[in-house]
Amino acid sequence: MAFFKRFITVLAIIGMTLWQVPFGGPKTTSAGSMTDVTATGSSSVKNESSNYTVNFTPATSSQWANVNIKFQSSSDSKFSIGSVTLGTGSSAVFTEISNIDAQYDNVSINASELTAGTEYTLVLNSITNPSKNGKYSVSLETWGGFESRIDSGSTTVTIGTVDIQGTVTLPNGDPAIGLTVEAQNKNNFSDRYSSSPGLDGVYGVGGLTAGTTYIINVWLWGSGDPNSNTQGYISPDPVEITYSGSQITQNLSLTIASKTISGKLKRPNGDGIPNARVFAGRMDMPGGTNGETDSSGNYTLLLSGGKWEVRPDTWVGPGQTAPDYTYSGPGIPVKFAKDDTIESKTGVDLTVINANSTITGTISPIVSSGGIGVHNRSGFGTGTGVDPNTGTFSVKVPTGTYELDMFMDPMQTGDKYTTPTMDPITVGDSETKNLGVITLVKMDKSIIATVKDKASDSGLANFEIGCFQPNGG
Repeated sequence: MAFFKRFITVLAIIGMTLWQVPFGGPKTTSAGSMTDVTATGSSSVKNESSNYTVNFTPATSSQWANVNIKFQSSSDSKFSIGSVTLGTGSSAVFTEISNIDAQYDNVSINASELTAGTEYTLVLNSITNPSKNGKYSVSLETWGGFESRIDSGSTTVTIGTVDIQGTVTLPNGDPAIGLTVEAQNKNNFSDRYSSSPGLDGVYGVGGLTAGTTYIINVWLWGSGDPNSNTQGYISPDPVEITYSGSQITQNLSLTIASKTISGKLKRPNGDGIPNARVFAGRMDMPGGTNGETDSSGNYTLLLSGGKWEVRPDTWVGPGQTAPDYTYSGPGIPVKFAKDDTIESKTGVDLTVINANSTITGTISPIVSSGGIGVHNRSGFGTGTGVDPNTGTFSVKVPTGTYELDMFMDPMQTGDKYTTPTMDPITVGDSETKNLGVITLVKMDKSIIATVKDKASDSGLANFEIGCFQPNGG
């Protein structure tokens, strides 16, 4: 169950990560922020096809630039951009769509040149709106050269009607940029709705049911968003709201992080691991934060008071390169006072397990919001994402014998699948074991039971229940 919770947390993080697709070759004069950024759809109805007109004014002149547009949405309510085309009415400088990343809702367009202070128009046809109402962020970036970001900006589009709205601010009142606001049904984990504010910090969540109580959480994207100004701040405590059927205004404010955890991420021989991710998950309420190690493997995380668990973040999404190490078992628990006093926990070192062997395969049918877990009978476990376009996966492991399992995002609607019963998988040192095509089994059976208090024999609410078979299935 601990791995399952981690998987869901990682899905949320991946869903909020900005995916960049740079393009090579330009010469730039300066860098800055876009102005006059707007996005208007021909339809604001959920699930309908819409043509979007995007306008922006760059701050930087560039020859042979690439414009990357990210339609920010959650994993269970995504824009569908797989059939997007460059429409009539686009500025003449835009020559072609160079890349479509359907998983992360990114589309990249080549431009022959961009002139600072000039307004440009992009018409993107055949984008399907998300399946849930709400306010969604649209982020823009211009790129020049490999991994050379020039300008950035963002705006929002509203689909349908909004049930809860408000502004997320920093402590000084400035809009907070680079986050997601989520309303989660208090009694149903899978019933959740989200919104990504624009540069004004205004969010709007739709699709709620009258008479239902929701928990409002704020998830910060971190350094992955070039527009973000939330570094050094933490999310507010969750807010509980009962939706009456009329629109609610709920403003939210981030707080300054007063607690720090620092340590070193290292290999078994003590060598530090540079440019690696470290994750801290909140243990006493929803929440999490992540950071990156420096050139020596040292890291520092900024947090709030409460109970946390710190561990390396080795999860990788489709198309990302897996690190040559992994981590298994619980993380390191850290506890702070629940107040604003300054506290630091140092020496929270994390030692990984070297992993130079690889297990790969392909699942069928393809499950867009799922992950593959690999574990052995000694308590080791790790996992990876599945490519939603091809169904392929690849995970790094130490030499040994393993069993395979699969997890699906509970927010995903439709049929649910799991892995079939499989023999244990043995992989040698530096070996790549390709499992071929794994035909998933549809989960069409139900187990119905009641969780009870042993002393009183009364039912207990809000428990998460997991069910596993030892050899898959």
